Amino acid sequence: LRPEWIAGETGMSVRSLYRMFADKGLVVAQYIRNRRLDFCADAIRHAADDEKLAGIGFHWGFSDQSHFSTVFKQRFGMTPGEYRRKFR
Repeated sequence: LRPEWIAGETGMSVRSLYRMFADKGLVVAQYIRNRRLDFCADAIRHAADDEKLAGIGFHWGFSDQSHFSTVFKQRFGMTPGEYRRKFR
């Protein structure tokens, strides 16, 4: 997900996209990060038992496993590994 793609899909300019988010007190980058984390969570729930969590994070744009684990925990209140165990 990128601001340019979101703007294109919604038929607005990137500037208008940022302005619309700002008017609602939101930040485009935060929205994108949260959506990527939501996709990661969904992938974890549906992953094979032997699928590596770092690979799921990498697939959705988190190139550093430590950072992925940190932001995942901030969003969901548990690490990706804890999330996997809870939803298995």
